[in-house]
Order: sequence, then C-alpha cells, then structure tokens
Amino acid sequence: MSQLHYFCPLCESPNVFQNYPKLFAHIRDEHREESPFSIRCEL
Repeated sequence: MSQLHYFCPLCESPNVFQNYPKLFAHIRDEHREESPFSIRCEL
C-alpha cells in the first residue's frame, strides 16, 4: 500500500508530513505571521 506525503509549499527547505492535519498545523503555527496565502487540496 502506498503512503501519501505532504510537502509545505511555504518552506524554503522541504518539510515532509505524513498526513494533512500535521501539514495544516505546521502552516498554522509556523507561517501565521507571513503574508496571505492560499492552499488548494487536490484529491
């Protein structure tokens, strides 16, 4: 069974997350002070 990985599009160096909630928490906590951005989820 293959496993999905999520990458933070806002980080300068690659950050890999095992699931979408962890990626979302990272963006919320680490990038909240940065300029506005939007993230699109393609399933």
